[in-house]
Amino acid sequence: MGSVTRYGVDTGIIYEDRDIIVIHKSAGIPVQSGRIGKADCCSLLKKYIYEKTGKSDPFLGVVHRLDEPVEGVMVFALNKKAASVLSGQIREGLFNKEYKAAVYGDIPLIPGRRIELTDYILQKREGNVSLIADADTPGAKKSGLIYEAFSDRVTSDGEKITLLNIELHTGRHHQIRVQLSHAGFPICGDRKYGKEHDGINTLCLCADRLTFLHPVTGEKMSFNTEPEFLTEIPASRRCK
Repeated sequence: MGSVTRYGVDTGIIYEDRDIIVIHKSAGIPVQSGRIGKADCCSLLKKYIYEKTGKSDPFLGVVHRLDEPVEGVMVFALNKKAASVLSGQIREGLFNKEYKAAVYGDIPLIPGRRIELTDYILQKREGNVSLIADADTPGAKKSGLIYEAFSDRVTSDGEKITLLNIELHTGRHHQIRVQLSHAGFPICGDRKYGKEHDGINTLCLCADRLTFLHPVTGEKMSFNTEPEFLTEIPASRRCK
């Protein structure tokens, strides 16, 4: 366990060895950024590796991404072989990401009740947004996820917030945000697909569990983290 700090931003290291490094990316930090003076995961981690090993330009392979406002677990490769193997696992469906989200809406808390959403998503370059589209729309891609409600909360003005576990089956642009909003359950703090102003300063979406095979040993690796966004919403009530 460790941490990397630069520009006043902290990125928590969960695990590392000679082949991979696993972190909890905080919301608001991009994986990579072309903006001068903007902290990003790659620059933070390369600085950490340099200070640890003395390598001035260490290899750091980005094998998957999280959107800038989304927090959660990420793995980076520390050599080309590890990067190639992990990328192959993603293509073969051996790389699994699960999420937690807080959404507006009253979803019944029934243990074991899993709801599947299947939509077609069209990414629009203008405005960096995605839309739900008809299946025959040119460029629209089939998108699927499963969610399960596990807890609920109530805001000071009586509005219901439900916490979800989410299993993502495809990795489309802004997929979870778009699909949940379309289903009537916008994510708390989502300015793009949810409420314009809701008093919550963080997008309440976290990639809280990551499972894959170690790229060298083949060992099953599973990492989880507690969402930081939970501090943004009211205290929990038990699932009934």
